[in-house]
Amino acid sequence: QWVFNANDDVYYFDKVTSTIYVGGYGEDGSRLFAVDVASGSQQWSYAGGEAGIIEVGAGTVYNLTGDSLHAVDTRTGEQDWRIGTQGGEALTLGDDALYFGSYGGEGLYSLDPDTGETNWQVESIMFPYPFEYNGIVYVGANSGAVYALDSLSGGQEWVWNGANDGVNTYPVV
Repeated sequence: QWVFNANDDVYYFDKVTSTIYVGGYGEDGSRLFAVDVASGSQQWSYAGGEAGIIEVGAGTVYNLTGDSLHAVDTRTGEQDWRIGTQGGEALTLGDDALYFGSYGGEGLYSLDPDTGETNWQVESIMFPYPFEYNGIVYVGANSGAVYALDSLSGGQEWVWNGANDGVNTYPVV
């Protein structure tokens, strides 16, 4: 048994193999920490804005904060890339893309997970909770609709308008 102290609130954590990734605050501000599961020892920390939402895949931990999206090497804690956002709210790693949505009016983005380059963007009133399955990105909107978008182009496959109020959760397939 062990305890890891991030010196303040811990906002999010994700476990992959033998490492837990923790978004929290360190002695010198907000940080992303990598913590060994077996020992509780800190492997590295990354000063990446504020604590936020975390996704992990293929040697990279992605950290979506209030104003930026960071890609950090899981082995070294070094930044691979960073892009600015306007209120990033949800983050999903799909088969070949990284999706994030924003309440800041930007809509839904598909990014290349290796470079952070934009594949496509859909400007809309969508709630930012994307989910990818079999080449389709599903996302709800505050209008009560659920959209199915092609994962490669962002083109609309179909829309369902059955909810009376906003769809503000991750769709489940």
